[in-house]
Amino acid sequence: MNLGKTRFETELQVRPDDLDFNQHVHASRYYDYVLAARYDQMARCYKMSLEQFFELGLAWFTREKYSV
Repeated sequence: MNLGKTRFETELQVRPDDLDFNQHVHASRYYDYVLAARYDQMARCYKMSLEQFFELGLAWFTREKYSV
Protein backbone atom coordinates (compact mmCIF):
# COMPACT_ATOMS: atom_id res chain seq x y z
CA MET A 1 0.00 0.00 0.00
CA ASN A 2 1.52 3.34 -1.06
CA LEU A 3 0.16 5.72 1.56
CA GLY A 4 2.97 8.28 1.48
CA LYS A 5 2.19 9.77 -1.94
CA THR A 6 -1.59 9.84 -1.87
CA ARG A 7 -3.88 12.83 -1.65
CA PHE A 8 -7.58 12.66 -0.89
CA GLU A 9 -10.25 15.32 -0.66
CA THR A 10 -13.59 15.39 1.11
CA GLU A 11 -16.36 17.89 0.43
CA LEU A 12 -18.37 18.99 3.44
CA GLN A 13 -21.43 21.19 3.74
CA VAL A 14 -20.65 24.52 5.44
CA ARG A 15 -23.63 25.69 7.46
CA PRO A 16 -24.30 29.40 8.07
CA ASP A 17 -23.79 29.00 11.82
CA ASP A 18 -20.29 27.59 11.17
CA LEU A 19 -19.17 31.07 10.06
CA ASP A 20 -18.35 34.18 12.05
CA PHE A 21 -19.33 37.75 11.11
CA ASN A 22 -16.35 37.95 8.71
CA GLN A 23 -17.48 34.77 6.91
CA HIS A 24 -14.58 32.74 8.35
CA VAL A 25 -15.12 29.23 9.67
CA HIS A 26 -15.00 29.10 13.47
CA ALA A 27 -11.82 27.32 14.58
CA SER A 28 -13.75 24.70 16.53
CA ARG A 29 -15.88 23.90 13.48
CA TYR A 30 -12.78 23.67 11.28
CA TYR A 31 -11.44 20.89 13.50
CA ASP A 32 -14.81 19.14 13.29
CA TYR A 33 -14.45 19.23 9.48
CA VAL A 34 -10.98 17.70 9.71
CA LEU A 35 -12.23 14.89 11.94
CA ALA A 36 -15.23 14.21 9.68
CA ALA A 37 -12.94 14.07 6.63
CA ARG A 38 -10.64 11.64 8.40
CA TYR A 39 -13.42 9.12 9.01
CA ASP A 40 -14.81 9.58 5.50
CA GLN A 41 -11.42 9.02 3.87
CA MET A 42 -10.56 6.00 5.98
CA ALA A 43 -13.71 4.19 4.89
CA ARG A 44 -13.84 5.46 1.29
CA CYS A 45 -10.17 5.69 0.28
CA TYR A 46 -8.30 3.25 2.52
CA LYS A 47 -11.13 0.71 2.85
CA MET A 48 -10.45 0.26 6.56
CA SER A 49 -11.58 1.67 9.85
CA LEU A 50 -9.55 4.27 11.67
CA GLU A 51 -8.89 1.70 14.39
CA GLN A 52 -7.38 -0.72 11.85
CA PHE A 53 -5.25 2.11 10.46
CA PHE A 54 -3.78 2.83 13.90
CA GLU A 55 -3.23 -0.88 14.59
CA LEU A 56 -0.93 -0.91 11.54
CA GLY A 57 1.14 1.80 13.24
CA LEU A 58 0.12 4.47 10.73
CA ALA A 59 -0.82 8.09 11.44
CA TRP A 60 -3.01 10.72 9.79
CA PHE A 61 -2.27 14.43 9.53
CA THR A 62 -3.40 17.62 7.78
CA ARG A 63 -0.92 19.29 5.49
CA GLU A 64 -2.89 22.27 4.18
CA LYS A 65 -5.90 24.30 5.22
CA TYR A 66 -8.31 26.35 3.19
CA SER A 67 -10.61 29.23 4.05
CA VAL A 68 -14.19 29.54 2.92
